[in-house]
Amino acid sequence: MLLPTAGTVTAVNTDLDSAPNALEDDTYRSGGIVEVVLNDPAAYDDLLTPLRMAREARS
Repeated sequence: MLLPTAGTVTAVNTDLDSAPNALEDDTYRSGGIVEVVLNDPAAYDDLLTPLRMAREARS
């Protein structure tokens, strides 16, 4: 899996093993794949929000 920043995976959503459709059903609540602690917390400001991502995709 590629991530848009450097960090350490601290948790994996093992519920996806038995319910992979959670990614489509509830992406922002229960469908996350991993939790990551960023190496540089300031990098968070450079990540795209869902709204910015949608705008980028349309342009």
